[in-house]
Amino acid sequence: MVWDTYAFRWIIFELLSTYHFGKMVCFFMSVDTILLSIREIEQAKSCIAKLAVCDTMTVADTAFQIEMLNKQQLKLKKELIDEVHVTKEGTPRKIEYKESKGLWMTIMPDKSKVYGKTLEVVIDKLMEKYGL
Repeated sequence: MVWDTYAFRWIIFELLSTYHFGKMVCFFMSVDTILLSIREIEQAKSCIAKLAVCDTMTVADTAFQIEMLNKQQLKLKKELIDEVHVTKEGTPRKIEYKESKGLWMTIMPDKSKVYGKTLEVVIDKLMEKYGL
């Protein structure tokens, strides 16, 4: 059991360090590779939560690693949306904050609008709309 814990911590470390320089690594990633990376991060977060329940990791370590994985996952999701949420010319559509409404907003190709309280909510809604 002890070896499993160290092996898992090494895998988490590898996940965090592999994506540490996200811009350089992700720039050449395909949509399928980004989706796979997002799913791997979800699995890593659930494993970290299990380690916390078993008292294998401290709460502080768990919170730090989950926060790092959340940041990386948001960056990958944003990059994925930038690939598929594009104009006719192929440039990424704007996702902007509307201060008057206090919401993030973007316009879909069919001219419908997608709103959310945070950027992450809008990105998740876009992923759902595009079937990712």
